[in-house]
Amino acid sequence: MEISPVEITAKWNINLRDLFGSTIERLMSKRLWTRLGNLQRFRMKDRTAKGVDINNQPFTPYSESYADKRREAGFQIGKVDLNRSGRMWASLSQEAHDESVEIFFAGEPAARAHGHNFGVPGRLPQREFFGISDDDRTAIIDEILKNL
Repeated sequence: MEISPVEITAKWNINLRDLFGSTIERLMSKRLWTRLGNLQRFRMKDRTAKGVDINNQPFTPYSESYADKRREAGFQIGKVDLNRSGRMWASLSQEAHDESVEIFFAGEPAARAHGHNFGVPGRLPQREFFGISDDDRTAIIDEILKNL
């Protein structure tokens, strides 16, 4: 089964006005959203490197045949970390705006990221890693509170 190129993109617009009222007006800026985007990209990479999904659950293990291929190539098989060549993670990008930030995988690796995140029936199990967890939301709010 061939994976057609797709873009995996998320635009998070946490309703900061509901959380912080008019105080947020002086904080809303492209600079703030850039910092929050950097924070979230780090948290997704870090969580995934630990072998857990957005809900802090271990990823579905590698299939036996794929684990054998990884082992033969000298890669670890102890935990699924979605990192073999590094190209997918190197393509994780962001674009900050005045009131939001978009985090996305650019180029060819976007199809691989999409396949991992949503699964490919009969070929690749879903390993949801892309998004904001409750812990991420708390970290984002903490980052904003540092700037009040």
